[in-house]
Amino acid sequence: MISLVGSFTWDNMPVRVAQELNVPILLWGVPEPPMMGGRLEANSLVGVTMNAAALKRMGFQYKFVYGFPEDPAPLAEIERTVRVISAIKRLRHTRLGIIGGRPPGFYGSTYDELRLRKALGVEIIPIEVSEVLAAYERVPQAQEMAAAERITGMGTRLGADDQDVRQIARLYSAMHSFAE
Repeated sequence: MISLVGSFTWDNMPVRVAQELNVPILLWGVPEPPMMGGRLEANSLVGVTMNAAALKRMGFQYKFVYGFPEDPAPLAEIERTVRVISAIKRLRHTRLGIIGGRPPGFYGSTYDELRLRKALGVEIIPIEVSEVLAAYERVPQAQEMAAAERITGMGTRLGADDQDVRQIARLYSAMHSFAE
């Protein structure tokens, strides 16, 4: 949700929206108009600061942008933020198959499955290499040949003979059965 804070505001509305909708909030502040009479007219920045402090204390996510609506910088930041939130939303129901475990000594290949699930909603489906090999052996020849034809039609092959293409087609078919 985008909250354009054009002046000094109370904290109750952004907090209420965050509580009711449970969505990230983008607080948008605009620069102060020229001072006429020696005092601030709008106090947008103060309003955003107060709203951000209240949201943070309540444990809600928010982002802050600052600038006029006609300025490209805040608009670009808003667009980027909306794209990121959209991508995260699409990940909420993703199931990701992981074949085998990490190789010994490759500590950088580890991940925290529960943290990934909590942060992005991605569910990890562990698949043993032995399961893939068993599926590889069960691929019908007709399915292997059809996949090999599709692979061959994708472009020029360099160094791969027909046997290589059939093995890749068989592996693709086995993997595709897990994805389904």
